[in-house]
Amino acid sequence: MIAAALSSFSRFLRPRAATPTIPRTMVPAERGMLEPSLDEGFGRKPERELQLDWFGWLTRHRRMLYAIVAAFYILTFNGLWRVGVDSALYRGLARSMARGDGYVFAGEPHRHAYPGLPVMLAGIEKVFGDSPVWPLAVIVMLALATLFLIDRTIALRYPLWVATVVTIGVGLNYRLLRQSQQIMTDVPFTFGVMAALYGLERLRLLPPGARWPAFTKWAAAMISGLVVAAAMRPTFGVLAAAIVIGSAIRAARNVDRRRRLHVSILASALLVLLALFLADPRTRGFSPLQGVYEQELVERVAELPHTILGSFNSLFGGDLNDVFFSQHLWWFGYPATALVLIVGGWLVLRRDVVWGLMIFGLVAVTLPLSTVPRYFLMIAPLLWLGWTLLCCHVALRVPADKRGPVLAIALAFPLIVNVARSVGFVIEQRTPDVAWLLHGQPRAEAFYNAYRGGVVPKLQAIAAMIAANTTDRQTVIGPEAHVLAYYADRRVIGERTLFIDREVALSKWPKLVADAKADLAIFPASAYDDNDSLMRDLIRRRILVAELEVAQVNGTLLAVASVRPPPAGVNWRTDKAPAESTTREANGSTTSPTTKRGSTVRKGSATQRAELIAQRERRAEREAKIRRAEKAERVAKLERQARLERLEKQAKIERRERAVERAEKLAKIERRERIERKERIERQKKIAKKKKQKRASATTDPTTGPATR
Repeated sequence: MIAAALSSFSRFLRPRAATPTIPRTMVPAERGMLEPSLDEGFGRKPERELQLDWFGWLTRHRRMLYAIVAAFYILTFNGLWRVGVDSALYRGLARSMARGDGYVFAGEPHRHAYPGLPVMLAGIEKVFGDSPVWPLAVIVMLALATLFLIDRTIALRYPLWVATVVTIGVGLNYRLLRQSQQIMTDVPFTFGVMAALYGLERLRLLPPGARWPAFTKWAAAMISGLVVAAAMRPTFGVLAAAIVIGSAIRAARNVDRRRRLHVSILASALLVLLALFLADPRTRGFSPLQGVYEQELVERVAELPHTILGSFNSLFGGDLNDVFFSQHLWWFGYPATALVLIVGGWLVLRRDVVWGLMIFGLVAVTLPLSTVPRYFLMIAPLLWLGWTLLCCHVALRVPADKRGPVLAIALAFPLIVNVARSVGFVIEQRTPDVAWLLHGQPRAEAFYNAYRGGVVPKLQAIAAMIAANTTDRQTVIGPEAHVLAYYADRRVIGERTLFIDREVALSKWPKLVADAKADLAIFPASAYDDNDSLMRDLIRRRILVAELEVAQVNGTLLAVASVRPPPAGVNWRTDKAPAESTTREANGSTTSPTTKRGSTVRKGSATQRAELIAQRERRAEREAKIRRAEKAERVAKLERQARLERLEKQAKIERRERAVERAEKLAKIERRERIERKERIERQKKIAKKKKQKRASATTDPTTGPATR
């Protein structure tokens, strides 16, 4: 049944007027292309669309063009960490693993980030220390290796000029260039995806009688790519599912008579997926739906019917434009994105099921969650391939003498808009060197004063204040919690720590913050930006209130805080905030001259601050003791119930045994009585027989003759 369904799906993809099957022969890359019969029967062969002599100059100068692309990546490398929430999380996990503390961040077990990048960073940190230079250098090298794999993979199936166009288009993509300078999973994940696809294509190209060393080499390449991708991002499932479905279709159709090979590829993808679930340190065991990403996907799928229009608007209106064109194209964005994604994706799907399913599968997975542009980097080569195929189809509709210029203009448009932003990014990355050469300013200082509007030095000052005035046992609420937690090496929580689904948590946010039982918080509200807007609103509406100032730096306070949840049934987002005088009277405090308006924080001596914090710790210890006592009582109650159940079960067994024993005794007595009654009857019969014989002998005496009357 499954084989029939897969075969029907494959026939649906195959056009009615297919060209005759071409023998599986590989043309060397220098001659132009690989014979496109790898997916025999899938789609029209691209010889006519892609054999354009006008692009011969492109293949002749491809090495020089690749050197220009590589120069962009080398020029953007400055060895300075582009501080961000996600990269701080990965570096914090790596630091904990390098110390031997396990997969924890800020002292808490972590269930969010996939373990691949933290493990890689931990290994680099053990060898080279915690400098960001070496992780960034490794990621840049992975980006260049990814471009090499893109070129080799596309060249296996298409003319060399197509591989050159796709590689240059992806290499000059602003998003990929930007992510190659970030300590994040995007570049390593894309490298794993392309390594898996390259190994997969090489396996499919092996002739039926290939020797085991060649098979083992390319199988190892494919499996290694799958493992790298599986350890980096949850969207690895899209790659695995595409390989499984594509291999199942090939095995069901058995066109190339290598069903065993396709079944082996399918099994390899499933085994890697199973190994990820078993070895995932976020869940510790086979619990594939216990990670934060997986739980969020399950929750969002149920809400998709209500949010589908907004998701499509985000995808077609901006996010996919941003990753492919690096620009928001206004009114032109929707048709351009539709052409790239739908038409280009369909052209790719008709020629390779795995590649096409990756495009549409990633869209299907990201729509319920988030269509962040960098999530689509894994399919950027396939999008560029679809765009190239689409441009070739359009060029064939114009006169022959104009096909080359028309195709060149169509292909150059995404390149031009990407190069414009990439050049600006190169200038941004080289600004510290200019400041150091002209003014002698330290490179890091010059970079962070301009990076993100100069917010990093402020965060570093706040982190230093937290580290100097808190202990490892205390919890602090602050902006960009992951960054502060990494710099201060303390437990700092924020919006991304307490919840993932922003829309669901809006009504529960005050309760979530209260349940966190934070000891201190950062004030005022202006210290929080749009990424922590809910926390900023809590402070403005005086739900999160400062009680006692602990320390201050540049107008930012570290204070002992308390949470005052609104009454039940009150929407804290729309309800009017309490009056300032009411809040001040409730606090029993006066406004500090060093704080901004509306603040009720009061200063105190070091003894008072220590006593207040100690009271909170004692209260937390009492609550923990009560919880332990309640837990012990519950455990004891369960043990008593279990003991009573065991005793009752034992009593039932004993009663059953006694009943059986009594029944056996009664049966024995009844059997004995029956035997005795039978024996008595036999004796009576014998006595009666003897009497009868005696009477008979008395009436007939043989000596005297018959008796007379």
